[in-house]
Amino acid sequence: MLNIGENCSLLWRVRFAVWPAPDDYLFEQNRPRAFFYEIPHDHNFNLLTLCIHGPGYETDFYGYDHIAVQGYVEESVALKNFGRHHLKPGEIWYYEPSSDIHIQYPPADLSMSMNILDRHTVVSKNEQFHFDVTNGTITEKVSRESLTWRVMDHVCNAFNDILGKAAL
Repeated sequence: MLNIGENCSLLWRVRFAVWPAPDDYLFEQNRPRAFFYEIPHDHNFNLLTLCIHGPGYETDFYGYDHIAVQGYVEESVALKNFGRHHLKPGEIWYYEPSSDIHIQYPPADLSMSMNILDRHTVVSKNEQFHFDVTNGTITEKVSRESLTWRVMDHVCNAFNDILGKAAL
């Protein structure tokens, strides 16, 4: 994932994500977990996503009331199932922070999305979680200190340095 705007005064952060299909080299060289495939999770920031390349992907959507959750592992959470949807080329979806849960599946062919994140909620104090949607429980707290976030921040900082030098 490529992030633009992480450490600057922009109101929005742009992120480009590549979603490989199971038969793609990128998928084969990484674990599916590296792309968060089939991992029920929420986001603690406003997220708009637009499919900009490929056939897009399918996602199962659920919702929950973050205010009613204490946030501990194995906590029971009342989930609402909103069904499976296909993000098609040119479509835009909105993920509500700390409310929408989704389970993303690998696309039929390599796909790419452009995400726009509200800078104010990127620094949200709300926890982000992984869920067991079958049993309606929290399985893990997602830490900003996790490897994924550290790598994304590092790439973003490097890209911002490049952009800053190019603007001079």
